[in-house]
Amino acid sequence: IKVAAGMSLGWIYTRNTTNGGDYWTLHRNGLAETELLKRNPASFLFDWIQSGYSYGMGGWFDSVGSHWNDLRNTIVEKFLGILNLITAGNFYSNTVVFDLIGFFGVVALYMTWIKLYPKHNTAVMIGCFLLPSPLLFMSGLHKDLFIFTFTCFSIYLLYHIIYERAGLSRFLMLMFCFIGLLLLRNYVAIALLPAAGALWLT
Repeated sequence: IKVAAGMSLGWIYTRNTTNGGDYWTLHRNGLAETELLKRNPASFLFDWIQSGYSYGMGGWFDSVGSHWNDLRNTIVEKFLGILNLITAGNFYSNTVVFDLIGFFGVVALYMTWIKLYPKHNTAVMIGCFLLPSPLLFMSGLHKDLFIFTFTCFSIYLLYHIIYERAGLSRFLMLMFCFIGLLLLRNYVAIALLPAAGALWLT
């Protein structure tokens, strides 16, 4: 179902937008990154740490026109640049890989919710896997899929750390997810902090 949603999203955007929206723009930029990787691996690896703006690395919370705002696309495009070597740059093959990554996040969310509501398996399943908006928009070739996945894993890991006293490995995984959120959508990471604190206090 998730793969079908991702495929449909790509097809819908080719039919109803001029350039395919963010989904196809990311795909095209990913192809350019693949060419850069083949031609100049050093530039591919390190050009993202340089700011193209006159004020350098400022504008951490700016919504447009800052290195940090652009980074959320850059990271996904770099990932696509590598992935294209395996999928031959096919949009729909890349979508399947993205959906596989996203599916693990949804499973992590399900595994948390089913512990909180063990007598409501059907409702938890629908809530995690079948709500139309996240099903559709978290299944495409887009940065939001990674943001949603990092958020789901953060919830899963927080639950285990607080309620089951998990070890160092889960704490390090939580830090990885938090850093991922900071780089892709910093305000989502910041919004999680008071929620995590409230969960720990209770």
